[in-house]
Amino acid sequence: YKKAICWGLKFFASLGVTAVVDPVLDPNGPAIDALYEMEQDGELIMKYRGAFRTFENDPYRHMNYMKETSDRVRSHFFKIDQAKIFVDGVVEGRTAFLKEPYADEPDYCGDAIWKTEDLIEFAKRIDAMGLDLHFHIIGDAACAQMLDVLDAVRAANPNRDRRPVCTHLQVVDPADYPRLVDHKFSAVTNPYWHFKYRGFFDEIEQPYLDERADHEYPMQSLVDAGVILGAASDYNVTPVPAALRGIQIGVTRCDIGEDPEDPERVLAPEERVSRRTLLRAFTMGNAYSARLDDIAGSIEPGKCADMVILEKDLFEVPAAEICAIRILQTISEGEIIYDSETD
Repeated sequence: YKKAICWGLKFFASLGVTAVVDPVLDPNGPAIDALYEMEQDGELIMKYRGAFRTFENDPYRHMNYMKETSDRVRSHFFKIDQAKIFVDGVVEGRTAFLKEPYADEPDYCGDAIWKTEDLIEFAKRIDAMGLDLHFHIIGDAACAQMLDVLDAVRAANPNRDRRPVCTHLQVVDPADYPRLVDHKFSAVTNPYWHFKYRGFFDEIEQPYLDERADHEYPMQSLVDAGVILGAASDYNVTPVPAALRGIQIGVTRCDIGEDPEDPERVLAPEERVSRRTLLRAFTMGNAYSARLDDIAGSIEPGKCADMVILEKDLFEVPAAEICAIRILQTISEGEIIYDSETD
């Protein structure tokens, strides 16, 4: 298992990654112990943060383990500061939880995974342990339910410095943007997916979501509302988690190789964001959401020497060529962990 982790970290380094957040560390699996041993032996080449995977069918099973492990695993290179909660499923499985019915099934909005009162009690327990809540959110009803939960969590423990995270955000009601801001949610988006995937958008998303599909995966509107923005690949759902690919798609809102001037291939052009916005999301935004912002996310005195050397200026190349920029070197803690000339 350690060999697989080593391979993965070297692969990430070749793509310009200097830190990892693994949001589904399974208390039943071997990864946590393997990572802890690697950290103790000095084998981690980049900072690794994680979230415990929780299970809605038996949510309290690992509570003691999560507390004991988060207290024990607290080194510079490896910490587990979050718990991942799935609030709904996915559109393609008709398990996303929506405020309005699926277009082709007018009496069905998807099923909530949790009863709200049960999720509130579980989230309050997680929050009281000192872990941040990390929510899987696809549908707008799931987002609203999550916000109701955070209202109750904050009321129960008002003085805690919490950093809640929500990820994916495929369908979001703009009426809920102010509540995301109010709770200082980190919206960890997946710009790699923000395009009209051939054979998927036309055959699944539009038939299931109707006009909601044309405005899915908001980005610029989140920025305009003042939501804290992060960006993630959800690897290995995204097989090549290169930040430059995510930046290009987030800027163009079309697939790699597609024409960004072709309106038929662009998803919600009003949600295009700037290169600088995405660069900040992939760096400072992610560092904030993972509680790394005191040591990483920007190049400044007192922070770790984590940086990526690019062959070309990200701000000078045409938008459709961003992902082709070569990574020359990736540097973690001042050490070169990837060099295009030798690796």
